[in-house]
Amino acid sequence: MRPVTPLVVVVVFEDRVDPGLARAALRNRWSIVDGRNPGVVKQVMLAHAKAIVMQVPETDASVPVAVHTLSRLARHWVPMVLLAVASYGATRVEAAVRQAGCDVFLAAPASEQIDSTMEQLLPGSVGGMMDKPALDADEIDSAAPSAAGAFGRES
Repeated sequence: MRPVTPLVVVVVFEDRVDPGLARAALRNRWSIVDGRNPGVVKQVMLAHAKAIVMQVPETDASVPVAVHTLSRLARHWVPMVLLAVASYGATRVEAAVRQAGCDVFLAAPASEQIDSTMEQLLPGSVGGMMDKPALDADEIDSAAPSAAGAFGRES
């Protein structure tokens, strides 16, 4: 069954997902994929994503990979909204991310700011699927991914 709302995919390049981004993804039932996977662009395209929320990595070594992936997604013929989220004040990478094709860059946002920005960029993208109730705060906190379990890896 296809979701009623447009599909949003969160792409991360580290084992740790920013807590605000994780809450937004869980609350809205957005998929989280590992950007280090060589087939991530194909995976996103096959999912028919309408929007991508990319977590800008904190490690300098991962930033070029993230920017290259974002650039590949921006050049694809299927139009999609590209939102980059940095869990720190990453003004040094903002220019590179925007040049790669990012529509919006948010530095250190709260989950509510991510929700409101996505709703403005892609109406209907926030709120999850219509036939399932949204998660409340207690369910989100208990389901938040840990660093070891975010991608099924053991620490």
